[in-house]
Order: sequence, then structure tokens, then C-alpha cells
Amino acid sequence: MKLAVFGCSHTGVGPRKWNQTWPYHLYEATNLVINNFAIGGTSTQFQYDLFKKNIDNFDKFIFQFTVPYRLTKQTGPIRQEESETYTYFSNMTGNLERNTAGKFNREYEKWIKKDTGNIIKEYKNICKKIKSHNKCLFAFYMFMNDTNVKGTAVLQEKFPDIVYNNDPRHFKSRHLSNEENKIIAAYIKEKCKL
Repeated sequence: MKLAVFGCSHTGVGPRKWNQTWPYHLYEATNLVINNFAIGGTSTQFQYDLFKKNIDNFDKFIFQFTVPYRLTKQTGPIRQEESETYTYFSNMTGNLERNTAGKFNREYEKWIKKDTGNIIKEYKNICKKIKSHNKCLFAFYMFMNDTNVKGTAVLQEKFPDIVYNNDPRHFKSRHLSNEENKIIAAYIKEKCKL
């Protein structure tokens, strides 16, 4: 089976190495062909655009939603790296403008100021479309938020001891360790019957 994976740094490289992510550990445990489209700091809307461009090339997919208030713009080509039958974006630093609540430009500021509720509405619409897509194996959030679509899995609820806990090890990066990503991969493998 050819599997596509979408998300932000919690699914992509993040502060860890490309082979320390839960999708890579899932790849090792299943020997599936996996293409990891996740890129740190990107929005669900941007990942949805990647999804629409690429989903016809895959049998199934897994989608990790991020928070809605991110604005991502591609300014040039982005290229994936390959390791056998696992493909991923290395820690992307160029050809993407990534705006988050903590790091933003004027365009982002205007986008937020002129919002009348459409950002959340569009975001929730995307989440619902993804979750109900016939190729969707699993769609989830990493952490609880008031913008979560009801009935969608939240890994923080399933793994309160490792996902966004108060452990000082997590304070700086707020990302999972290699060992914790192995736990998430095992859970997703079982959940998706892979």
C-alpha cells in the first residue's frame, strides 16, 4: 500500500531528525511505501493544498491537523528527500513563508484583523472533508483546542503523559522525543490495522 502523511512539525521533521518521526517509525514497522508531506510550521490549509495535488497518487492517507491560525505561502519549489520507499521533506528553511501566532508578517496581521469568523469556518470545513474522505485511514489533532472538530481524535487525550505534558524535557521544543514518536507510531499502526 502507498500511504501519504500530512501535518506540521509534530509529523514532519520538527526539531528531530527525519528518521525520528512517528511516520518513519510507522514505515519501519510496516514496510509500507510512505510519503511524508508534513512540514514544520505549516498550516492545515497548506497541507490540504498538498493533499489535493497529490492524493490521487496514494491508496490511503493519515492527516494531522494543526492549529487554524497559521498562514503558509510557497514562494518557490520545495523538494522531498528519499530513503528507499520513505519520502519526506527535510527541515525546510527556504521557499516557504510560515506565519504563526508567535512569528508573523504584515500579511498575517491583516489576515487576522479582517477575519469575521471565516478562518475557523474554512479550517473546520477542511478538517471535516479530510476526516470523511474515502482514503482517510486516520485524522487527528495532537492537542486539545477549542477549534477541534467534534469526534476527531486528540492524541493529548490518549497520551496525556507524553503529548504536551509539563515535563521539563518538553518545555523548550514541545515536540515528542524519538522514543515517544515510537509510541505514537505503534498506536497508529494498531489503530489503522497496518
